[in-house]
Amino acid sequence: MSLVILAYPELDAGVLQRIQQFRKQYDQQQFSIVDPHFTLVFPANVKLTDKLLLEINSVVDDFGAFQFSLFKAEVIQDVITNQYMVFLTTETGNDSFQQLHTQLYVHSLQPYLRSDIPYVPHITIGRTESESGSMGIAEKWNQHACVTSGIVRSIVLADFTGDRLMKIKELRLLNVSSAAEENDL
Repeated sequence: MSLVILAYPELDAGVLQRIQQFRKQYDQQQFSIVDPHFTLVFPANVKLTDKLLLEINSVVDDFGAFQFSLFKAEVIQDVITNQYMVFLTTETGNDSFQQLHTQLYVHSLQPYLRSDIPYVPHITIGRTESESGSMGIAEKWNQHACVTSGIVRSIVLADFTGDRLMKIKELRLLNVSSAAEENDL
């Protein structure tokens, strides 16, 4: 089992359609496997034990749903595959993604954290073998870029094996208004 933890964002239908059009054309490898998402915990060869699920639940129980915005596409070289990835990166909400990512890697998942690779919250919309190819995809996106807002209300634990992603469990984040009410008490 290769455990992965993802956040599927809620986005405007038109934006989601545009992202999917890019992914279908420029990220065919992942397009048919997984919907647009933010990866919070990268695939790790670890069994989802009761203890690990309890640790993940304790993070989620204290974490509220959060908003984010995306603006532009950037090219980043993947240090593992050497491919050039085209990422939609966060304009706002970055701190929430960073905090959730960091907290999920505490305890049992800590040995799987790749501290040599900076965590960049993103949605992948393309990948190529050449930097210039990916730059072209990013430029195409950025010609019509606009600030896009969304919200993350839950995380999904899944088994990512080979070319298949199988959902194991979805965990809801604390409702934003509920979190604010609890803070007022």
